[in-house]
Amino acid sequence: LNRYQHLSYLSSTNTGNKLILFCGGNTGNVTHRLNKLQNLVNLGFKVVAFDYSGFGKSYGVPTEQQLYDDASMILSLILQSHHPSQIVLYGEAMGAPIATYAARRYSIPTLILDSALPGAYIVAKGILGKILALPFKEFDTAKYLNGYKGKSLIIHSSEDEVMPYTTIYNLSQLTTQHIQTTGTHSNPNIPWDKVKEFIQLN
Repeated sequence: LNRYQHLSYLSSTNTGNKLILFCGGNTGNVTHRLNKLQNLVNLGFKVVAFDYSGFGKSYGVPTEQQLYDDASMILSLILQSHHPSQIVLYGEAMGAPIATYAARRYSIPTLILDSALPGAYIVAKGILGKILALPFKEFDTAKYLNGYKGKSLIIHSSEDEVMPYTTIYNLSQLTTQHIQTTGTHSNPNIPWDKVKEFIQLN
């Protein structure tokens, strides 16, 4: 755990037994997600957030597999004190494939994707075209989501300027619930009441 210099645990006096492991995007560090983290705490949940290897003050080299391993390590520690049914994986942007990978690997039954990166290929295809984009196979959220057995929610803004709404069509077909919202990629208007309903849905 010494690798993760930014490992945050947030809770309030009225939190229930659900714990959310928050996997952030590829910009900034965990302190830049405090608003979202606090909103999740305000819903009555405990929240754990961390910086990936090579992000913020965490040391290491941020390869794709290392980021998956980072989330897996934190999750395996949480599983020592929490049943999988008490855990929610929340993936923001690049954190979407990371959260999905961990949720599928450890059979975590609740997954939320926020402004999700659908995969490097989808993004590259929009810039380079189908042929030139073929080598870009990293961070394929759909690959891990396909066959995932739990319930999943995707929240995406129709105004997202980084991951256009059209890029998440395939993901929306693989999730059990889909919320279209507004706002920018970094600041989507998340309906937190609906997030709470989803988490508490049996």
